[in-house]
Amino acid sequence: MDTRMEEIVNAIEHNKLTAYDSFRFHCTQCGKCCINREDILLTPLDLFRIANELKLSLKEFIGQYCELYIGPDSHFPLIRLKPRGSIKRCPLLKNR
Repeated sequence: MDTRMEEIVNAIEHNKLTAYDSFRFHCTQCGKCCINREDILLTPLDLFRIANELKLSLKEFIGQYCELYIGPDSHFPLIRLKPRGSIKRCPLLKNR
């Protein structure tokens, strides 16, 4: 295994999350991590928290900001943020 691959594997091994771990993320609206992204998947807890923050029902939030589909490999139902525009930006990013 080359050095770069070892670095990647090492980073993955040391940054694993389990179902019992918490993960906090705070969007700063910089736009650097959510442009040209079509893979921002949401968990049920994400859905609840974002809808609550936007003061929308889950149904309203999903209808306005999300797409539902079946994962091609997992065959699980998935919900992702629906990218907007030609640069496929996060729909929650304000002022581009």
